[in-house]
Formats: sequence, C-alpha cells, structure tokens
Amino acid sequence: MKSWKIILMTGVLALGLLAMAGCESDPVAPQDTYDYDAESAEQWSLQAIEMMSQMAAAVPPASQGDFSALGPDAKTAGEPVWDEEQMAWVLDQTVSFSEGEPPTSTGETRLSLWIQFRNQEGPLPTPLGATVMEYRESAGMTAHSEHEQGTSDLDFDLATGMVVTYLDTGYDMNGTGQAEISATVTTDDRTESMNLTMSWGLDLVTLFEGCPAGTAFVQVGPYRTEVVYDGAGNAAWVLTGPNYTASGTEIVPCGAPM
Repeated sequence: MKSWKIILMTGVLALGLLAMAGCESDPVAPQDTYDYDAESAEQWSLQAIEMMSQMAAAVPPASQGDFSALGPDAKTAGEPVWDEEQMAWVLDQTVSFSEGEPPTSTGETRLSLWIQFRNQEGPLPTPLGATVMEYRESAGMTAHSEHEQGTSDLDFDLATGMVVTYLDTGYDMNGTGQAEISATVTTDDRTESMNLTMSWGLDLVTLFEGCPAGTAFVQVGPYRTEVVYDGAGNAAWVLTGPNYTASGTEIVPCGAPM
C-alpha cells in the first residue's frame, strides 16, 4: 500500500549514504562495505511507520472492495482483477524505465498484489458476507545508473501482508513485512557497497470513523523501533539500539465516515 515511496526513498538514502561514506573512506582501500548508522536506521524506520499508517488508512475502503488506495500510484497503472483460479483479486506488473542523458538510469519496478475476501465457508468474489480480508504485496526495483564518477546499482525487494478481521465497529489488522536492499557504487579506483535488511509488524484496530489504535514495530539491523498508536491520530515511537535512543510522534491518517 503505497510501498513505492519506501522503495524510492530507501534507494535514494542508500546511494546517498554510500556517497557520503566515500568521502570518509580510506582512499587506498579498493573495496568498502558500508555499515548504516543510527541516524540512517531512524530515517528508514520512520518511512516504515508511514507505510504502515497508510496501510491502516487503506483498510476501510479496501475491505469494501475499493482498491484505489492500495499499491498502484504514479509508477504503476491499473487495479487488481478477479482471478477465478486463485479465487482472489490480483495484479502482477513489471515496468521498465530508461531516463536521462548522462547521468543515465535504467531498470525496472515490480509490483504484485493479492487480495482475498472469505468467510468460514471459503473465498468470496466480493466483500458481501466476508468476515476476513487477506492482503499480500510484493514490490521491488532494480536500477543501474552511469555518471561521471562511475556507476551505481540498486536492488530492492519488499514483501508485506496483512489479515483484516471484520468487527461490528471496525477492523482488526495484523500484518508483517520485510525488505532487503543492496546498493553498490563503483568508481575507477574503488567499489563501495551496502546491504540492509529490515522488518516490521503491526497489530491495530480501526473503528469505522476513527483512527488506528494498537502497536507496531520496525527492526533495522540492531535498531528497533516500538510504536504506539493512540486512536486519536498519533503514533508515538521510541527507537533503541547500540549507544542510541530517539523518540517522537507522527501524525497518522484516520478513517472517514463510511
């Protein structure tokens, strides 16, 4: 659900951090592996919190069959279609891109969505009579850039899923996800690379006309962020890790009357 933003932001951050690392690296070392620091882990964690908040906001319309708030945005086109064999609404899309004069960028973005409504008797083609909605998304990007200093390569993969249970007053949401990124910058005399794995999870309840309430977490390497949604449009977070602690509050979207 709007995961393209975290894909693009992670890519920009990764390549930017590699560039900064290159300024401080040993100039005679032919290869470096960059370890992200607490500040960059905090930036990625905040992006994941925003994505989870958008997931929660997309649940009310999606649970009624409106998929417009799900994954597709400016980088993609189309909406999920009914697949009789899978008994689910699906979208599988790969978009290639090539843009710019030197520096140039080429690559592709990938998106797969799978949404199923069901009750105790099995899958349903519409939300009518459903007690559960299951949502799965996988997305990714591969990019290659050529510039005056050399080349940059990025490979990013994301997978997330959520099970939504219909309540009398709203929705119960349980979800998890993870992402992996690999970025490399190569110049005439050196190669710098970075690998990152992050995961997240949420356990929230949203009323029909309310805001999400419950807990979530984000794990970026050794840095863990615990998030509390207060049901009034706020998400308070605390990040802890090696010799580092940070905290803050984010404004989150809330549901509109159905």
